[in-house]
Amino acid sequence: MHMEYLFLNVYLGSVVFLIGTVIFYFLFKRIIRNVPLVIVLDLIHLLFSSVLSLAIWRFWPFGFDVILGPLSFPALIAESVVIILAYLFAKKCMK
Repeated sequence: MHMEYLFLNVYLGSVVFLIGTVIFYFLFKRIIRNVPLVIVLDLIHLLFSSVLSLAIWRFWPFGFDVILGPLSFPALIAESVVIILAYLFAKKCMK
């Protein structure tokens, strides 16, 4: 039952997750020169984004729908938060 929600979340947020993955890859490729490490971090990023997106979707307090065209608002919020936090963390650790 819970896996169905995960698959639905990934399906509905697929456009946002795809764009976020590309942004994450190119942003982190500039900081970390090791491409396989960037790919592993990108997969971890997708895991965290999808879990956070599920949590946001579960507690969506607004009166409008979570989907607007190809954009899933919980996925967009989750991607933004995870990418910004990961970038700040990586910048701090690479100093």
